[in-house]
Amino acid sequence: MSGIVGFVNKTKNKEKTIEIILNKIIHRGPKELFFYHDKNIALAECSMNIHQGIHDNFILLLDGNIFNKDELAKVLKLKKPTDEEIIIKGFKKWQYELPKYLRGNFAFILWDKKNKILYGARDHFGVKPLYYSHNKNFIFASEIKAILTYPKFKKEFNKDVLKPFLTFNFNPCDETFFKGIFTLNPGHYFIYQNNKLTITKYYEYNFKEENLKKEEFINLISDSIEDSVDKNIKEQQNFGSFLSSGIDSSYLVSLAKPEKAFTVGYEEQKYNEIEYAKDLADKLNIKHITSVISKKDYLNIVPKIMDHFDEPIADPATIALYFGMEKASEEVDTILSGEGADEFFAGYGIYQDLLRFPLYSKIPFFIRRIISKIVSSLPEFKGSYFFIRRGLKIEEWYIGGNYTFTEKESKKYLNLDSNISISSITNKIYDNLGGQNDLNKMQAFDISLFLPKNFLANNDKISSIFALDVRTPFTDTLVFDIASKLPFKYKISANTSKIALREATEKVLPKEICNRKKLGFPVPLREWIRSDLFYNKIKDTFNTDIAAHLFNQKKIIKLLDDHREYKKDTFKKVWLIYIFLIWYEIHFIPN
Repeated sequence: MSGIVGFVNKTKNKEKTIEIILNKIIHRGPKELFFYHDKNIALAECSMNIHQGIHDNFILLLDGNIFNKDELAKVLKLKKPTDEEIIIKGFKKWQYELPKYLRGNFAFILWDKKNKILYGARDHFGVKPLYYSHNKNFIFASEIKAILTYPKFKKEFNKDVLKPFLTFNFNPCDETFFKGIFTLNPGHYFIYQNNKLTITKYYEYNFKEENLKKEEFINLISDSIEDSVDKNIKEQQNFGSFLSSGIDSSYLVSLAKPEKAFTVGYEEQKYNEIEYAKDLADKLNIKHITSVISKKDYLNIVPKIMDHFDEPIADPATIALYFGMEKASEEVDTILSGEGADEFFAGYGIYQDLLRFPLYSKIPFFIRRIISKIVSSLPEFKGSYFFIRRGLKIEEWYIGGNYTFTEKESKKYLNLDSNISISSITNKIYDNLGGQNDLNKMQAFDISLFLPKNFLANNDKISSIFALDVRTPFTDTLVFDIASKLPFKYKISANTSKIALREATEKVLPKEICNRKKLGFPVPLREWIRSDLFYNKIKDTFNTDIAAHLFNQKKIIKLLDDHREYKKDTFKKVWLIYIFLIWYEIHFIPN
């Protein structure tokens, strides 16, 4: 793991400024430090590995790894190249199109000293982060907190992002919760020259079904994932893997065969995956290391995590992931994780809704649309959402399977207005998906938003606390190239998800594991929020002046009380607001 920072300006005393900025993210890699500055620019990197950043007329900063070095070495005529050499030589050959040729998880910056051009790129799916600010100066960093440290940068809350956050549980926007700071999206690169910034998209999530036999696809899937796992653990002396009850992590563990596997669980057996994971670890003779999370520990660690997070993420699994990362960092330097499998191979239950109640789907669409309008005008009842969305196009209703507040609800609960609509976010994705079937559109939506901005962001933000290197073998362009060619029938049925992937795992996993239903890294929040410990803490937070300023205080307290009294199941809404208030207080309220 590494952290990269830099800024462009012609002021003096760059050495001191860049040191202060880098020190803000030194936790990402405190072992090795690199600094460079000239009259135009200051650059720095902290890393867990020895890194040489000066090459010919170029200065390179790199967070991440390039996995197809051997293949590119032949093209570039290099012997045993480093990641840095591949990027430099590759840039000389392919210029700004370089990222198209790279396999890996990376965010890199290249300073061309001769032509005074700053060039940066982020990997295809967003495993590694990169933020920037372009006002009077251009500043970039692996984490927002470094940019906030830049002299004369004025920290200001961006209220426009709050409404979308209430819907998605994370910030789905290009702009961040801090005015003037933006994220470079996955699959994009930038060029900065003469105070002009240009951002270009180099990678599209295209789905092109091919007519191959299922057995051929299964072989292609297993070959591509095995190749990705091999490249992720190559040269890694001390690595482990997360292991849940699901097939994704189980598959990775069976292929990588690490010495150690890590599982988190709870005292509440309904949510505990430890025994399922232990069964596989025992079969593979892998040391199984567990963490049992109490509700007190879970609640108490929230402020520490929100203090570290530059932007809030309200996924309940975020807090649980902290305990898993903490335990793993005590034992290994690198950890494998299964993010990407559900998005690539259609693993979410909501995808299967496309096939449920087939008789209703045979009703002409214009009639279903009339029914949808009628039901949407009525008070909510059980099953009403089914009739509403079955009369809408996928672009009109699908905003991921884990949204919390609708846009209409957000307006009722918020005291602040927003200039960002949900449709302005979703249209950017759907506008590029013409001609795709509904399942492909849903997958592309989740790959564009939920994968990088929730799951992969969680991985990076929490692992950076411990300088732990997280590898996600499913988020590989080779793996996606195969997954994107799968026909609908090899992805889902009314009763099964990830059909082709499950059959590929049968080569190395017991069949009962391959067919196990997805638990989804569950957390007992629904029950915990009804306990005195959680209820009292959350209610105290909802009763603050900060809460009254940002939200309709009576309405959010009613959400909490309704859940406590079993009137409505509102725990997701309650937890999202609580997480945001804790984060906001830490980052915007002095002392």
